[in-house]
Amino acid sequence: MKQDAKLISLLRSAISSTIDDDGWSSLAEIGGHIKNQASFDSRNYGYAKLSSLFEAIDLFEIERKNRAIYVRNRQKSPPHLSSSYGLHHRRRT
Repeated sequence: MKQDAKLISLLRSAISSTIDDDGWSSLAEIGGHIKNQASFDSRNYGYAKLSSLFEAIDLFEIERKNRAIYVRNRQKSPPHLSSSYGLHHRRRT
C-alpha cells in the first residue's frame, strides 16, 4: 500500500489538516476530514477500520491515549555517523 500514491497523499493531507500543536492528529478528525474530501472507505483497501489501515501502511506513528487514537507522520531518525567515520578521519601522526 505504500505504493498507492493517491491513498498516501489523501492520508497525509488529512493529517496536515487536522494536526495539533504536538504534531498529532486525532483519528476521528482524520476520518471526518477524509469523508468530507473523498468517497473513501478503508474497506476498499481490505481493512474494516481506518486505524488498521494506518497500522498496515507503516508510514505513520500511532498512539493510543485512553480511548482515543492519534496519528502522525513517522519521524525520520536523525542521520547517524558511520561507526567507521572515526577510523577514516583520525589525525595521522
